[in-house]
Formats: sequence, C-alpha cells, structure tokens
Amino acid sequence: MKILVAHNFYKMPGGEDQCVATEVAMLRAHGHEVTQYCMRNESIDSMSRLDLASRTIWSRPAFHELRQLFRAHRPQIAHFHNTLPLISPAGYYAARAEKCARRPDLAQLSSSLRQCAFVP
Repeated sequence: MKILVAHNFYKMPGGEDQCVATEVAMLRAHGHEVTQYCMRNESIDSMSRLDLASRTIWSRPAFHELRQLFRAHRPQIAHFHNTLPLISPAGYYAARAEKCARRPDLAQLSSSLRQCAFVP
C-alpha cells in the first residue's frame, strides 16, 4: 500500500514525534511504501507573527508541496499527524484536490490541545 505521512515536528522532540517515526518504520517493515512530508517548527523563529498566524490558518507552501507529492506518489492513504502550525488544514485540502485516495483521509489527533479541522 502507498501511504503519505504528514507531520509538523515540534522544536523539542516529544512523544508524538517518536510515534511518527515508529509508525513509519513499522509500515515500511511490513512492506508498505511510505512517503513523508515533514515540517519543523524551528522555521517559525524567522517568521513574523502575522506570517505565522496566516500560515497556521492556511499554508500555501504546504498546499502546493503536498499536491506535488500526491501527484508524484499517488498514495492510497494520507495520514496526518500534527498539522499545526506549518502544514495547516491546507494539507487536508491538498489531499482532496488531488483525489489521492478513494478512502477517507486519516487524521490522527494525538494532542488534546488541537481542534478537529473541518474537511468538506
């Protein structure tokens, strides 16, 4: 199976970051083709508050980069872990725009601080 895993890594590594690495390793060990799309929060240090806020709501770079990955790899499942702040809900819309899967997209909400994003 072809799977795309998207995750926004924290500045200080934590349990969710380790969970992503473990899941990717497990999926590959079982013969699945896994493509990763990862962002790192270190890059927010160079952003203005306005840029960060707007990117948290809608990340144009992530939308375009993910659409390219979906076109190139044609995953059957898009598995989203942490999408804030640098991937944003735009990641879900990129998956839908490219019709990357006939199955619903999978969002794993590991953090109790996050809200569910609306995906039409």
